[in-house]
Amino acid sequence: MMSTILMVLAFILAIGFGTYAYGVLNHEKCPPPMFFDDGKPGSRVLFLNIAGINFRDNIELYTGRIEVSLIPEPNNPHDPNAIKVIACEDGHHLGYIDKNMTAKVREVTHGRLPRNAWAVIDGHEEDTSKRRYFIGEIVLRY
Repeated sequence: MMSTILMVLAFILAIGFGTYAYGVLNHEKCPPPMFFDDGKPGSRVLFLNIAGINFRDNIELYTGRIEVSLIPEPNNPHDPNAIKVIACEDGHHLGYIDKNMTAKVREVTHGRLPRNAWAVIDGHEEDTSKRRYFIGEIVLRY
């Protein structure tokens, strides 16, 4: 319960505060923040899970609130609609948008990808095996 409250507070902080950092992946910089034509950020929010985060190296270095970029990966051999998630700070590949949500992401962004968002990554330890696992959630404003 307490961890859920902390995650909600982290999301509120991610939405309300923060500065934008830029990173590089394959010579691609994270895109600048997206704004509507009136210059005001979007008022709606979509919460997304980062799939495959536990299969990535050094995820423990990215715990907390970080800026990420959502980048389409049409040449992905498993899913041509895949959208990968990278850390803007250094271009580290964190995982993918859940394949059940990629159509929704493309819908709310009007297909304008890559797109920046905030993510909160938290580590947990299983009681029985003492194995550490991570949960990553993205806050996408549109």
